[in-house]
Amino acid sequence: MPLPRRAEVHLLKEARTPESGCVLQPDDSAAARRLSDLRRAQPADTTLQNLLGLLNAKLDLCSRLPVFEYEAGSEGHDACAAAFRDLAAVERHSFHELLVCLRAHLNESVTATGPGRRPNRFDFDTSPGGNAA
Repeated sequence: MPLPRRAEVHLLKEARTPESGCVLQPDDSAAARRLSDLRRAQPADTTLQNLLGLLNAKLDLCSRLPVFEYEAGSEGHDACAAAFRDLAAVERHSFHELLVCLRAHLNESVTATGPGRRPNRFDFDTSPGGNAA
């Protein structure tokens, strides 16, 4: 019995949805490494572990959604491409909300260790113009 013939897929030179935006910043691989550094620095903090794990998963999802959008648009599935684009926007927003939680959690853990503790590279200044990522 002969195998069914596979349809050829031709990629478009441009995505059909030019309004899609960048989900990740150019230094996101460095951000993922810093998340791993934080995880190793506070091994007993379950909340920190959960925040970092979720942020890591969201980074991965955010890197894939533009590809899914492009592929759906290239195949003529405009509704799916729009859904992937909208989901990317939602994921960016939820990622930023989790970052705010992470900053607050790290600042709380610094405060909880007492005034004699020296700041380290994981301390965040969430004031306007501070060093928060």
